[in-house]
Amino acid sequence: GVHAALETGIVHYHPTLLQSPSVKHWGENRHVSEKLKTDVVALIQQLHDDPYESRTAFHLGKALEGLEYYKEALEVYRRCELMSTWDEERFYCKYRRGMLECSQISFDLGVETLLQAWRERPWRAEPLRAIAAACSEIADGTPPPEGEILLVHRDAYKVVDNKSAQPTNKVGVPVDK
Repeated sequence: GVHAALETGIVHYHPTLLQSPSVKHWGENRHVSEKLKTDVVALIQQLHDDPYESRTAFHLGKALEGLEYYKEALEVYRRCELMSTWDEERFYCKYRRGMLECSQISFDLGVETLLQAWRERPWRAEPLRAIAAACSEIADGTPPPEGEILLVHRDAYKVVDNKSAQPTNKVGVPVDK
């Protein structure tokens, strides 16, 4: 069943693994990066032995991403998407690929991939949250337009010049001094 599929392979990641400074694994305390490096070597060997094992590719993508090998993680997620027969796994690979495309390649490409993931599983909010976060990040760095006066919503802009800066509350509404 599904639980057996989750446990398949030589490594299994607890949801908090990448958030923890160290991992207790097989009776040893090791830093996450050390564990991920060890896992990458083992997973590459396992994928070499069985190149069509999507669970191995899935875990390899997560390990590579955890080590900040983003280009390699993108390729592995893409490969896993193509070979997996499990729709949740394909969704998650597409979701992670979209996240990486947004941060490493281009906003447009990443958002399109995230929208595809959401269209495949519209009951999953992760792709929408990722799109919202990416949009907010870009908007936060966008200065107000110069020379435009018609219906410019100044509260949409976090970047302001210091001469006209006015204190605002959490939603950008000016606060009286």
